[in-house]
Amino acid sequence: MKLLAGFLTFQGVSAENCTSLCDGGFYQEGDLNILCNGEPCSTYETQTLIANNHFDDLTFWSANGGITLATVSPGYFSDNAMHVSGRDQNETNKFLSLLKDRNANWKNPQQVLDKTQLTGRNYAGKFFIKLDSDSSTTVQMMAKITTNGSNAFFSLGDVSVSEAGIWYAVPFTFLVPQTTIDNAEQIAIYPQVADPNISYTIDEMFLVEADEFVDYTSLITDGEFSTGLGLWTSQATLKYIKDESGNSFARVSDRTADFHGLEHYIEANDETINNDIEFSYKMKQDGSEQYKSSGKLVVQHSQGASYISCVSSCHVPNDGWMTVGGRCNIADDNDDNIDLSQGSIPFTSNHQKKATVSSIKVSISGTGSETGVIRPNLYLDEISVKLYERDLSWVPTAEQRIDFFRKVAVDFDVQTPGADKIEVKMTKNHFPFGATFHHQMIEEMTDYKNWFDVFNFGVARNAMKWKQQEKQPGVIDWTKSDDINDVFFQQSTPLRGHTIAWSVDKNVQDWLLEIEDMDVLHDYMMKRVDDIVFRYLGNITDWDIFNEVHHGDFFRRNLGIEIWSEVLDRLDAIAPGTGQVMNDYQLTREDHGACFLDLITPIVDRLDAVGLQSHFKKQVNSQVWNRLNLLAGENLQNRLLITELDVDNVDVEVRGTDITDIIKMTFSHPNVDGIILWGWLQEVQRAWQDEAENKRKVLFVDNLGDLEWADPIVPKPDDCDEFNVVCNYPMNPNSAGVKYLEMIKKEFNTTTGHENVDELGLVRLEEAVKLFPGEYEVRVIDAEGNLIEEHEIDIPWQKDACSALQVVEFEDLSALESNSIYEFAGNFNRELDSDNGFVKNALSVSGRTAAWNSVKFNLGQILDSTEVVSSFWVRVGGTEAVTLKITLQSESGYSLKTTYELENDELMKWVQISTTFTKQAGDLFVYLETASSTVDYSLDHVFVGSADDFNACKTLQVQIGER
Repeated sequence: MKLLAGFLTFQGVSAENCTSLCDGGFYQEGDLNILCNGEPCSTYETQTLIANNHFDDLTFWSANGGITLATVSPGYFSDNAMHVSGRDQNETNKFLSLLKDRNANWKNPQQVLDKTQLTGRNYAGKFFIKLDSDSSTTVQMMAKITTNGSNAFFSLGDVSVSEAGIWYAVPFTFLVPQTTIDNAEQIAIYPQVADPNISYTIDEMFLVEADEFVDYTSLITDGEFSTGLGLWTSQATLKYIKDESGNSFARVSDRTADFHGLEHYIEANDETINNDIEFSYKMKQDGSEQYKSSGKLVVQHSQGASYISCVSSCHVPNDGWMTVGGRCNIADDNDDNIDLSQGSIPFTSNHQKKATVSSIKVSISGTGSETGVIRPNLYLDEISVKLYERDLSWVPTAEQRIDFFRKVAVDFDVQTPGADKIEVKMTKNHFPFGATFHHQMIEEMTDYKNWFDVFNFGVARNAMKWKQQEKQPGVIDWTKSDDINDVFFQQSTPLRGHTIAWSVDKNVQDWLLEIEDMDVLHDYMMKRVDDIVFRYLGNITDWDIFNEVHHGDFFRRNLGIEIWSEVLDRLDAIAPGTGQVMNDYQLTREDHGACFLDLITPIVDRLDAVGLQSHFKKQVNSQVWNRLNLLAGENLQNRLLITELDVDNVDVEVRGTDITDIIKMTFSHPNVDGIILWGWLQEVQRAWQDEAENKRKVLFVDNLGDLEWADPIVPKPDDCDEFNVVCNYPMNPNSAGVKYLEMIKKEFNTTTGHENVDELGLVRLEEAVKLFPGEYEVRVIDAEGNLIEEHEIDIPWQKDACSALQVVEFEDLSALESNSIYEFAGNFNRELDSDNGFVKNALSVSGRTAAWNSVKFNLGQILDSTEVVSSFWVRVGGTEAVTLKITLQSESGYSLKTTYELENDELMKWVQISTTFTKQAGDLFVYLETASSTVDYSLDHVFVGSADDFNACKTLQVQIGER
């Protein structure tokens, strides 16, 4: 983001004090350098399509409406400019042109462009203007296109001006289709001043191909603002800022409406209209309150205009830069009942009108104060708008995290005489892969008990909601919730409670909304807690306490935010040990997590988990990982629960890929404690519904394959085996459901015969076997393949032991600064590598002058004779293979503990290096070094401590049989 020569729009501000015409000047505004005139000087000399653009004389310029053109000097950064007056030209004024005595605003100088030099693309330009007298007016560049003898006029860009005697910059853009060029008889441009009584001077004009400044990986120009403001414009005041660190970005000020932000046109064609567009940006805002931002595509078409939402975010004041993002599709996501698909995409009958798209504009804006009040300034950087391509670069690291965080290293001690090998079969996964269960399933499914063959953790979709249970005060219908509770009790399957109360007004009973006495409302609230928690005491693992508090405020608005703590206290008293969760949406799908955490700050430390609803449509991208990290807290202290996962996509293949991508990403996060599907089962359309529930979310069709909107059921093959999920699991999955089963029942299931379990012969069993926590059948086999005996074992999910480990995550540098754990060997750079760690942040080590320059971990707090595990996750840069070493420093010298030969294909990838040793008296530090190399590297998730503590989390000893 450092300033480079490039195109710069300079909108609505004086150019008088800019230090240079081109190649990047600046002027001072307080402590900031405001950048100006950043376009390369070649735009004025060799690239421009404007003839006589320095106004050395009047050649190529004509006077509209009988105005008088003359020349005078000096100009703007030159000897010459153009000025008009009613006087005759003379020697004194020979290098200037003046426009005067205009009685209509169209009377201005005009130049006819050479059509042969124009092609169907974007053009950008700028000129400078100075008023003869004060006037609050508008200056714009106009285009006049003559076709078949008729003129069409277009505004290419405008600025507001007011003061006489100073130079203003007027940027403009010209998006001209090739068909327009081909059909036009003449194309001309001219500056226009709205006040017809004002005389003015103009100078230094250019018009160049905007492609000169386009980043071809994006649909926009210079979203990092490295070369200026490019083709970005604003209805407010837009400036290009460079801070003390040399970073440059855009600032939008003087905002009188929420929609005043940044705008940029992108090309309207079949590709941009019919395909998914990925949209992201960094933003911060002045002000003292939470604020929201949105990224939209404004689509002009033959039926009017449509606004396609791509990004929705909520920001916390004074929280610095925040990256947000999303995906959208103009043809799919338009809700205006207008078909915007283009080209070969057929007209869809569910839209009433077909439209032709004429333009697409990117719009980024943010909320602010009340109407009519100036909104806080917006700051924007690193804007990306591009055609979506599925990014799988995160997958290898996610699979490493799953292997490290989700599996247990099991040491099998096989004592059975005659044993040659063992086979393991997972019969129950201890990680909660769950789904909703609703009352109609009991009657409507082929067999509701099939649910329990696929899922191991449940939630009632509607039956436990207050509005459904107590429609009239004091009259509580427990029928449906009791039935579901009984079903799960009979199946010995855990059930979570959803929800004690719902904060959104439309989901609150009318009789509650109508209560005016807040003491009465409070009593009903506390009675609700008593009623439902006591009724299902011992059967519910955890409760959603107040649902959707970020989107609704009914209870805190009327009872104060203290009601949250009061309800939590009451739940603790009634059901100690029952989990407490606050659940909301737009947390993983969109970027509202910062505001949600800010809102629940008074109680977040009391919660057992933050509930993330996760209703996805087109927002499945790497930004989801950053959202999980944000919600996990600054120091990864918050536990997370995916409570309502589904993907709404008519394309069943994409739906399946998306949902498995989301599951793999969330399962790889060490803070996620469960993943529950919400919309997953095919359902009939009920009388009160506009369309069937889950219509575009279905994974399992069950007995409703004959419905006209049902996805095809994947047929069972003629030959089945124990590893084919279609053969072995019920409820008739569609292709998306098969992908779900392949992941949950095979990839995340360690069973002999799956690719994630080795052949477990006795030689192989001399080393630990990594298995997912769960219940297993173990078969002992002799050398002839005969079964000797079978055992059932349990590999526990040791979540508490893992949470207790004192792991260094480098979420900030405070521990480094305190020197309580670390010492530095040599001089080198230690920086925070934000959002780029093995989990979240990492420590970046660079600028080393010796291989032993490193961060050393203090052993002083570990007792002598303790068995110590030293484990580092490291990512090494550079281009050559390197040897990693763990070295122990003691009072008597240095000793090598282990090495890791890092190959070329492992560069820029996370790898683990670890060792075990017994701490002796005089041992001081343990540290990582790179043999004979000073390459840069990053560290994350470092553990230096008791082997007993480490093994309680990561390992298990299991004896099979007896001799």
